[in-house]
Amino acid sequence: MEYKARLLVRSAIAVTVLVACYVGMTSFSLETDIPAQNEETSTDVNLSQPSGRLALAQLPELDDQKTVVQRAEHSQTERLEPVPTMAKEIVETVLAELKYKLKTSEESLRHPIMGPSNTNHELRTQLLLAIEQDPSLVDELMIEFFNEPNSLLGRELSLVLSQSALPKAQHAALDLAFDLSQTDEDRAAGLILVSNMAQIDGNTRDRILAHIESRSEVTSDMQQFSLMALRPSPSSEEDYRRVHEILNESMQTEDSDVRRHSVYQLAQWANKDSDLTPVRQSALHDPDINTRARAIMSIADSSIQSDKNRHVLWQVSNNIDEPSELRMYALKSLSSYTLSNNELSNLSALMRQIETNSN
Repeated sequence: MEYKARLLVRSAIAVTVLVACYVGMTSFSLETDIPAQNEETSTDVNLSQPSGRLALAQLPELDDQKTVVQRAEHSQTERLEPVPTMAKEIVETVLAELKYKLKTSEESLRHPIMGPSNTNHELRTQLLLAIEQDPSLVDELMIEFFNEPNSLLGRELSLVLSQSALPKAQHAALDLAFDLSQTDEDRAAGLILVSNMAQIDGNTRDRILAHIESRSEVTSDMQQFSLMALRPSPSSEEDYRRVHEILNESMQTEDSDVRRHSVYQLAQWANKDSDLTPVRQSALHDPDINTRARAIMSIADSSIQSDKNRHVLWQVSNNIDEPSELRMYALKSLSSYTLSNNELSNLSALMRQIETNSN
């Protein structure tokens, strides 16, 4: 009996050792399988164990291992995301593509006032977005423009710089037009760059006014380009008065092309009805048909809808000596005014008459 008791004790000890080894081996197996499991299930790793067994996530050494795995996966995710392209790289890449396309194209250099075609519109948009992101890159575009202002590339970059409306681009363009260049072609390129801007600053306005007032331009084209560059800008009453005085003086020239641009600019700078008085006079009495047309269109498109403007539009509409296209333009512009029933009837009758005569 004593011998049997000793055997039973030894058997119990052996079973206890075997159970302990099995539990230890099971835990080791689960620990070593964690990285493989993470690789298969990405970041959604569930390390909890069923109730009745110690959760692996509660073990300090496994917390550290889980953190390392998650950090590694996060780092891998960051590497897979595309690296943002810098604005400078965009400018360099787009410029190279633009130069290549222009070099291999058969496009001819048109009159500077025509500007570039729409072929490279997307490339110009990319350049514009890049300098909006990093305005310092305008320097690189200006250098390229200054190298060849009167070229296909120069025309493309001129439009980009105009749309940027950056003061630096305005001032550099006037430096080219007034101080740096000796050729009318390059000087015109600088003025056209400014003329395509929606608005200019006070410094640019004053430099252009001084240049127009100096009467230093000899050719009609350069006088016109100077007038075209006088875009609207934030101004005081004194500034407005100076602008109108200089433009009124330009309207007295014998050059009909210069008068036409002066009329247009005067209407653009009008901020009250009396400012349009010279424009109305040109619409009715200027001997040049193109100048009259420009004046009539300026009145028709003006945001100032006065009785005097309406009276001029009616006079043009009823004038059988004016071209039918111009009379029709005036009539359609009258549609935006508040008209009486009688005026509406007259408008409809005149439209039918003009359409019949045109056919």
